[in-house]
Amino acid sequence: MWLKLFFLLLYFVVLFMLARLFDAVVWYDTGMFASQLVDPVTLSYKKLKTILECRGLGHSGLAEKKDVSELVEKSGELTQGELYSAIKKVNEQTEAGYSSTTHFSGEMHFYELVEDTKDGIWLVQVIAQDRQALLSHYDWGKMVQKVSQFGIRTGTFNCSNDYRSCIRRGWQHSTLIMSVPQTSSSKGKVMLKEYNGRRIETEHIFRWMTSHVAHRIKTLRHSQQLIEEWRPDPVHPVKMFLFAHLLQPPAFFSSLSVKFTGRIEFIFVDVRHWDNHSSLAEIGVTRSPSYILKMPEGIYRYGNSTGEFLSLAAMDTFLRSVQPEVNDLFVLSLVLINLLAWMDLFITQGAAVKRFVVLIRTLGTYNSILLVSWLPVLDSPKKQVGADGGGCVPEVKAIQQTRRLLANARERSRVHTISAAFEALRKQVPCYSYGQKLSKLAILRIACNYILSLAQLAELDYSSDHSSLSFSQCVEQCTRTLQAEGRSKKRKVGRTVEDV
Repeated sequence: MWLKLFFLLLYFVVLFMLARLFDAVVWYDTGMFASQLVDPVTLSYKKLKTILECRGLGHSGLAEKKDVSELVEKSGELTQGELYSAIKKVNEQTEAGYSSTTHFSGEMHFYELVEDTKDGIWLVQVIAQDRQALLSHYDWGKMVQKVSQFGIRTGTFNCSNDYRSCIRRGWQHSTLIMSVPQTSSSKGKVMLKEYNGRRIETEHIFRWMTSHVAHRIKTLRHSQQLIEEWRPDPVHPVKMFLFAHLLQPPAFFSSLSVKFTGRIEFIFVDVRHWDNHSSLAEIGVTRSPSYILKMPEGIYRYGNSTGEFLSLAAMDTFLRSVQPEVNDLFVLSLVLINLLAWMDLFITQGAAVKRFVVLIRTLGTYNSILLVSWLPVLDSPKKQVGADGGGCVPEVKAIQQTRRLLANARERSRVHTISAAFEALRKQVPCYSYGQKLSKLAILRIACNYILSLAQLAELDYSSDHSSLSFSQCVEQCTRTLQAEGRSKKRKVGRTVEDV
């Protein structure tokens, strides 16, 4: 057992050496270490734009390099490692081409992925029937590539596949739809926003998206608000603060607030017109911008350690280590157990066949024990606090409710389709008035007699017994059906009056 623990410690030492190797690679490529700060003034205009795009800050209207470098400084310190990662990522995206996007087949597909998913952001391009898309194929590819790096999923809804759904939702023109969770609870409602801007450019659309996502984050502009939020809160014990001279938080910060909904509360402190700077010094904020994670155990300043870049992937990895999900803990325990099992391959003495037999037996034993230990945790109903804070709902009931909603939506869609078909048929058959109400059975009877009448005009016999009815007889039969339907309606109305 002690030998296995030794090998496990050796494994972590190897991970530490690999982290130092990353610094060596950056130093070899750039001549500097990853944690070394970079002065934005020394960079080119193209590199500064790359940093802003990776952080999710709009730079349209900033034509001078001085303004762009100031925006980089206001959003956070720039390290050599972040610069290297940003340039490398842009080069990889250029070589890989456009990212993939989802093509929705209909309303149910859209509901399951967009409206029923409450822990992500969607951007959907709706293409109206017999119309061109709002963004061309090239511009849409650029948009997908731009938003995908912030965890925003994209899709295309063609109204030719489900025209009635587009009419019901009011999508009569090609447009863009954004889906954002409406509340800060883990099971909150989803809000659909339609782009109504005049300028159809990727930069303006991205700014529209980031402004709506930023509204989910609590913004503080006065010292009294900060004092109240800095106090211990049992509902939100972990809070991520951003102190900056910005109009709104960067896109990566806003996207993380959606991903960690219900676990970490994200707060943006706008210090551009701060009224009391001594309140910032009291809580330890000596510079701006600052990313501070406040936990019950203490305060941590993000960005001081190697690898803590101002990007979605880097901060996501850091926050998942602070507030991991149950799946993260399960995967971590699974990796550690399998590492301990593989160490038996090197510890066991004997021939190679004997070692592999022991390895397979150990893998089966360890993984079986792990799964049996985790089953009560994974199967237990997770209690999620509702948006009103008035109780807890088991996850099993939430899944059943979701299935009922999907079944009800499918049934409504089927009923609406049948009703629309009967309504279209009613408008084609003869009746006493255009707005006359007819039952489905009456519509079918009148349609059959109407078809027989038209067939007689064409000298065709569609009757079941081939009795060759005359045209007048067919018209008379159709009239009798209309009169019978009218009398049945009157009887129903009279019976209702008597009951009252």
